Amino acid sequence: PVPQKDSTARALWDVTRNDLLYHTHSNSCFRALIMLYLFHPSSCSSEFYLEVMPQWLESWSNVDRCPEFDFLWMVMFCRARKYVSPEEYDWGSLRRYLLTQCGYWLQIPVGGVSADKS
Repeated sequence: PVPQKDSTARALWDVTRNDLLYHTHSNSCFRALIMLYLFHPSSCSSEFYLEVMPQWLESWSNVDRCPEFDFLWMVMFCRARKYVSPEEYDWGSLRRYLLTQCGYWLQIPVGGVSADKS
């Protein structure tokens, strides 16, 4: 049974899921994430978040080197963090992904010279 407070979030996820997971290199993917960011209610059950967070991480990791995309996903995971306890979800996969992205965000050269000429 779907808790009543999850009905809006579930309906929005159903509308945006295909674009986020399968059309990752198109404008429809970015548009779907913006819709999720703008209209997704924060207050959802931990069961809902536990169901969708692996798919969120999959969608996020399918798009490389897009700070705007990264920002929107970080906001979505911050919202989920308020409703999912550390015991319920293995946050390690998200933490590893964030640490990997930090090198790009901070423009840290890895194994060579940085492309940044400033």
